[in-house]
Amino acid sequence: NLDSSYKYAQHANALLNKLNNRKYEADMARILGRIMQRQGNHERALEYYLEQLSIVQQLKDTLSMAFCLLDIGHLFLAIKDFQSAKNYYSQVTKFDLFKTEAFGRSAPNLAFIGIGRVYYYTHKLDSARFYALQSYEFSLSAIDRQGQSEALTLLGDILADENRTNEAIKYYLLAIEQAKLFNSLSIVTQNYQNIS
Repeated sequence: NLDSSYKYAQHANALLNKLNNRKYEADMARILGRIMQRQGNHERALEYYLEQLSIVQQLKDTLSMAFCLLDIGHLFLAIKDFQSAKNYYSQVTKFDLFKTEAFGRSAPNLAFIGIGRVYYYTHKLDSARFYALQSYEFSLSAIDRQGQSEALTLLGDILADENRTNEAIKYYLLAIEQAKLFNSLSIVTQNYQNIS
């Protein structure tokens, strides 16, 4: 419910002015950026993300910097500005895979998938496969099931583009198995749709 989300974010933002806490300001900018992005207001979303990035850079908050750059990469990927997306994702890959991890997700590993998607959408399938495999290997070692699902989905997409239908379906089914383990209905649905 984006309208309610925005309303409460505005209330929280008003309270922030009384607290004078830069970390909370950065968190709120990220929330507002995500709301704007989901509402389709990409320009405003980018403004919020850049505001967050400026704050976390001042705070030297490495984890937040990595995920903020990742959010900006996702934003550019969504609007098909592939070069900008790749530039932001590339910045994220320079962070330590294990020191920029939150909720079992590594920001650089997510960036590998993002770069893989950029190459997939620009029909550079060998490069897309390279980054998908990088992400999959890391996801195995880190036991990141969502990362495994996303990498397997991308590998399935690449095989489908190469008209290797049976192999693609095998990868989609593997992605579904992994996604069910952490109850990600969006990834399950996406892969069944890919199969159909």
